Amino acid sequence: MTEEAKEGEINDKLCFYTILECHSDALRLHFVPERIPFSGHVYVKGFFYSSRCHLDFTQYSMATPFYFHIPYQSDCQVRRERLQDPRGISYNVVVIVQHHRLFVTAADKAYSVSCFYRDTQTNLEQQLQIGDLTTQIITQSDGTPTCAYDVLQESMNGPIAKYANIGDVLVHKFTCDSPDMGILVHSCRVRDATGNEFALLNERG
Repeated sequence: MTEEAKEGEINDKLCFYTILECHSDALRLHFVPERIPFSGHVYVKGFFYSSRCHLDFTQYSMATPFYFHIPYQSDCQVRRERLQDPRGISYNVVVIVQHHRLFVTAADKAYSVSCFYRDTQTNLEQQLQIGDLTTQIITQSDGTPTCAYDVLQESMNGPIAKYANIGDVLVHKFTCDSPDMGILVHSCRVRDATGNEFALLNERG
């Protein structure tokens, strides 16, 4: 086999792309093989021997998409950091993709994976950065919309109600800044000054 063929074989093994999902309690890194099935290891750096932090595909190859699910509260020691600008919490972990059954080679990749949650919990940002084994950088956003709740006087286009009297017509308006995503409003109750509650919407909206 020529050196060019060997290099082409290594490059073929790298032909997959990644998608990062940030969940409320975990991150999930998706791998999508494009040309040939993937065979090898996917694991959190420093936890090769931990079954909870390691996917082993050395006994069989994966030709279909698969994912690596890493809970924040787990044995994988996901790094948690509180940031001030912007204010929020960042979770970070390094994921190694190893093609050889026993050794890390130049064909492998290290992904520095981060999920950031703003304190407002209305914006969710994702960042996926490839480590020293490559120079590729991948970033993406899940497009979480910003939503608002307003109480208006008389109509949908009325002014914001700061005060109201018994008998006044009030409109509860919920809006989101995305044409493709929205919110389900549910479990709404009104409580008066004496503590009495009145249901406006049930748990199904």
